[in-house]
Amino acid sequence: MRYSISVVRPRSGERGSTMIEAVICMLVICLILFGLLQVFYVTAAQMITDYSAFRAARSETVGFNEEIVEREGKLKAIAASGRMRFPVDMAAGSADSYPYSSAVGQFYWERLAITDYMEMRRTLKYEYWNPADNLNENYSTSYTVNSASQGDTFTASATFHDYPWIMPMRGAFVTEGKLNIEGKSELSRQSAMYLE
Repeated sequence: MRYSISVVRPRSGERGSTMIEAVICMLVICLILFGLLQVFYVTAAQMITDYSAFRAARSETVGFNEEIVEREGKLKAIAASGRMRFPVDMAAGSADSYPYSSAVGQFYWERLAITDYMEMRRTLKYEYWNPADNLNENYSTSYTVNSASQGDTFTASATFHDYPWIMPMRGAFVTEGKLNIEGKSELSRQSAMYLE
């Protein structure tokens, strides 16, 4: 029994078209993938900012002073605030200080510093809280927490100004590369009804 092998030869002018089509398809798929990752990143930052505003409004309703309200709002936004800059500069870590320059090291220092921060014994600085702490010169990201009261209603807003789009090929989605993320929360003080 004999088997014959047939060789398919491309027609003239079509030798590289399949390769080019595959490269174009891969670029489109990568663009979509990176776009979805960036949308998830910004959506997570929006949820964190909303929660930060809620916690600031809650702190205001229970009677904390303005500085504690701001610290509470900033504390709840740490997950979207970039790298820690003070008390330990996670961005300047070297290879020989590995455990303290990684995300695990940042978590370790946050566990130590957050209690002192809320008790006003220590300050914290993060990459996206203050433009002077930002490592990327293309962004002047800052974070603000504001609160206001009207009668028994307290309103808090938390805003990341110029939040960075960090995905590759971001020019296909936005022209400026910056985004403002704002969260608002409004709560009523109901303690008067329970303490009468």
